[in-house]
Amino acid sequence: MKVQKTRSQSKTRPAKEAPRSNWKFRVVPVLIFTIAFLLRLSIIYTGPYGHTRVLRGHEPQAVAESLVRTSQFANPFHTPTGLTAHLAPFQPLLLATLIAVFPGDGNYETAKQILSSAAASLQYALLPLAAVALGLSRATGITAAALAILTFEFLPRNVQPIETQGTWEAAYAGLALVLLTIAYRRAQPAVFGLACGLTILVIPSAALLAAVWLAMRKQKLAVLVAVLTLLPWTARNMLVLGSPIWGRDNLGLELEVANNDCAASKFTVNRHSGCFEARHPNMNPDEAAKVIEEGEAAYNSRKLREAVTWMSQNPARFASLTAERIRLFWFPEIGSSLLTLITLLGFAGAAVLFKQNREAFWNLAIPLIVYPPVYYLTQNFPRYRYPILWISFMLAAVALGALRSRIWKSNNLSSDNKTKKLSTHSRSKLC
Repeated sequence: MKVQKTRSQSKTRPAKEAPRSNWKFRVVPVLIFTIAFLLRLSIIYTGPYGHTRVLRGHEPQAVAESLVRTSQFANPFHTPTGLTAHLAPFQPLLLATLIAVFPGDGNYETAKQILSSAAASLQYALLPLAAVALGLSRATGITAAALAILTFEFLPRNVQPIETQGTWEAAYAGLALVLLTIAYRRAQPAVFGLACGLTILVIPSAALLAAVWLAMRKQKLAVLVAVLTLLPWTARNMLVLGSPIWGRDNLGLELEVANNDCAASKFTVNRHSGCFEARHPNMNPDEAAKVIEEGEAAYNSRKLREAVTWMSQNPARFASLTAERIRLFWFPEIGSSLLTLITLLGFAGAAVLFKQNREAFWNLAIPLIVYPPVYYLTQNFPRYRYPILWISFMLAAVALGALRSRIWKSNNLSSDNKTKKLSTHSRSKLC
């Protein structure tokens, strides 16, 4: 009977422990979200930008206001240029919804910043789940979330609006890429395909990553659902712009603005030098007139040809600009010391994973390889790295975990050696 009772206890013990584990798994993300969200609210209400100033003149805001006034996805620039695919649909549609639901500049701006902060906080709350999906420990995901929360809290105040300002899509793009990563590892084909399509509608520069992961999963249903998700936006652009644009059509413009005789690697330098104003239709009415005359799709195609021609004719200058943009992408000058430390720790964590967990290494390395190249070719903004910055936090957490294990192992070895010496010494006395 005792043997049977013991077996019975051993069988039921895991069932008792499972709910406790599930309870902890639910509570930890809630705590992470709450802490991150409250800290970001403090940034909104104490930062230099305030919470009532609407940043007009930015392209997502301009298209959102056009949607509210005319119900048209149009006019991204100071000079009206008509219907557009200059931006992906998600961010202008979100801002237009907020304008309609929260009338008045103060109400709208507060809602916009709070929602962006919530998206960033939710991104960090999901990191423990992402870590498990990627083949890492939950503790690694919790450490990564803690690093992310604290890093942005101590960054300069002019960098923190990347998460809290909400005019651009950075916070939502980061959340979308975390969700896409989890879907790639865990979701059914249809759900994964939907995640790919929706992510591209939020941030089209993730299209190559989505395509690589779709190819790696080799599931026709996932590809079909991704294509169907993009189809309405693509069809709309074919009808009104004459081109099957599945994301946004500004690549040619951005390449030409960033690669020419007066271009520097950073947007701020190009802005101060007048190079950006001379070439971008948002700042130059003559360029906006060309968009109207040629049509937006044709205008961007011409800009692409001009950029490619300049790159081929100026290979040394193009290589120099590209090298500088690569450096700025990984080691930005704004908040440099803290982000540099995270980046270096991330590279160390990647080396640890390459030795210890090759599958987890590639799960994290592929986005770091596939996502950034388009930003190596265009002028640098600090926000461009943000959608994959959580991966650096995850890899930094791996490095810190490996360091902790090594210290723990070293202390245990030291303790064992002392015990052996004491035992040997006591035996010699007895002899």
